[in-house]
Amino acid sequence: MATEGWLDHYDDPDEYWDDEPTPFVPSRRRQVRLEPRCYDGGGPRMTAFRWIVPTALVLLLSGCTPDGPGSDDPGTRSSAAISTPLFESSSVTHGQLCDAVVQFYDLELDIADSRTYPLDNRDALMTSGGHCPIRQGMSLIGYWQSRADSSPDPTEGLAEFTRTIEAGRTVRVADSRSEHGTQSVKLATRVGEWNAQFEIHQKRETATQTAHGPLVITDRQIDSAARFLVDITTRLDAGHW
Repeated sequence: MATEGWLDHYDDPDEYWDDEPTPFVPSRRRQVRLEPRCYDGGGPRMTAFRWIVPTALVLLLSGCTPDGPGSDDPGTRSSAAISTPLFESSSVTHGQLCDAVVQFYDLELDIADSRTYPLDNRDALMTSGGHCPIRQGMSLIGYWQSRADSSPDPTEGLAEFTRTIEAGRTVRVADSRSEHGTQSVKLATRVGEWNAQFEIHQKRETATQTAHGPLVITDRQIDSAARFLVDITTRLDAGHW
């Protein structure tokens, strides 16, 4: 799998970030707009015949009408006047994203039987966003969501994100591990034009089970999840794995 290897660096933040190449953040969109123009020639001393013939010829060759570029006739309007947005394509698929999240559960949380059920086609490209529900049996034990978004706030305005972690980018943390009911850690970050959130459930309806018993999320695992979140979101923003 394309993600094998980089998770091994999570225990050593300095090694991980020294080896990672600076992500390339492409320009997503630019406008191309060309306006057709009609130019009329002539002077006050020209005869009517000498003015009309060249002008008609110019209008015919340039595709302009006597009404100019603002004509409402669709048959005479130049297609060059249409604004054409150009988007940077992405080669990352929903399947690659969700498989990477499952691998994090296996290698970092010691949960080998986690599965992903992407809400989108696995082969669909990550051009605007995606979701990865993570389950153990029928229980939801985590959730990833990411999207290309103009909003600079990856937390969606939620007050529960009370602290931050610096992991190459600022990662906001909502920690409810010690609360009654659902116990989880939710992380949020923004890289380039992408916002992402990653939630890990320690206990929801039932306790999440590892190979050694119920999951107890440690601070080290939260730091690893923060670096994982930044790494994957950087790949989404670059448009390639």
